[in-house]
Amino acid sequence: MAIRTIPLLLLTLTISYLSPKSSSLKPEEDKQTLLQIKNFSWGNPPSLQSWQDDNHNNNKSSTTTHYKWTGIHCSSDGFITNISLPNQNIYGPFRDSLCNLTNLIHIDLYNNSISGQFPVSLYKCSKLQYLELAHNLLVGVIPSDINRMSTSLTYLSLSANNFTGEIHGTIGALNLANIDIAINLLLGPIPQGFGKLKNLNGLAMFYNNFSSEIPASIGLLPLLTNIRLFRNASPGVAARVGKALKAWNFEVGENRISTRYRWSLRRGGFDIGCSCL
Repeated sequence: MAIRTIPLLLLTLTISYLSPKSSSLKPEEDKQTLLQIKNFSWGNPPSLQSWQDDNHNNNKSSTTTHYKWTGIHCSSDGFITNISLPNQNIYGPFRDSLCNLTNLIHIDLYNNSISGQFPVSLYKCSKLQYLELAHNLLVGVIPSDINRMSTSLTYLSLSANNFTGEIHGTIGALNLANIDIAINLLLGPIPQGFGKLKNLNGLAMFYNNFSSEIPASIGLLPLLTNIRLFRNASPGVAARVGKALKAWNFEVGENRISTRYRWSLRRGGFDIGCSCL
């Protein structure tokens, strides 16, 4: 019995000795991932000058210097959780390796020059809750398998890019509270899948080319208070939408809405502008 106990004790001591070393390397890997993205994908902009590697100075605290980097927030144990870099003159593609930051919950790259198609590498950001990519140079379609995004995602903003094509109903499988896909080149029907988003609070789809009736299921969403659908091709309003909607801000101006529903919506205080049919 004693003969078996000694190897077990040695194994336990070995694991506890190695574990701290292993965990201390992971934040350093996060830091190196960001340095590679800055230097090889985002053009090393002056706004990210604080992103420097101190290893060449033999700085013992180098694994934690990224706490002080512009736009970077970390957990107490050094893992990068938030990247907030709006208006930083960043240009280039969305780097796939960004989701190697396994604790990332927040990405804000508003108003930069991020190019390419919708980055499906985001599917690997399994803890992501907030995604802001508005006012960039993204093109192509919003993929039909967007439901592969993190189930923790509650905020999605893709407005003011150059996305084309239709929005697929698979988006209804997510747990979104706010969606902003305004000011793109999207077209086709407004998906019934939006009616499955029971936590949806805000929906912005203005300045696109949606051409179908607003699904009645949207009007039944219990938390939806802000809808902006003005300036589309011709999204009409289903009869049940106007009756059931609890929104305090319902903007559908400059669309095609029948006279019958136009009057009832105006009496409810909704903004329908010069909508006509």
